[in-house]
Amino acid sequence: MTTTCLKVATTIMLSLQEFEALLDQYLASGELPNSQQATVLKRWSEQLGQPEPAQLSEAELAESRRLMWARIQALTASADEPPTPS
Repeated sequence: MTTTCLKVATTIMLSLQEFEALLDQYLASGELPNSQQATVLKRWSEQLGQPEPAQLSEAELAESRRLMWARIQALTASADEPPTPS
């Protein structure tokens, strides 16, 4: 089983389930029991909408783009063909 973790700060790691529980707690009460939890949610909200740093090398990015476009072209190729009469 793979565990998804959110790295919110250099020293704070939460599993996705832990983070969702923390967010649910905040949404239910509007308060958090300690400042570390408040910091986690504040940093998370500040990161919303910001691009994530690339983790791939330039070669990996180029290969990913090539594969994605090939897949898109394969999936949309039939849309370019005229309909066959029935």
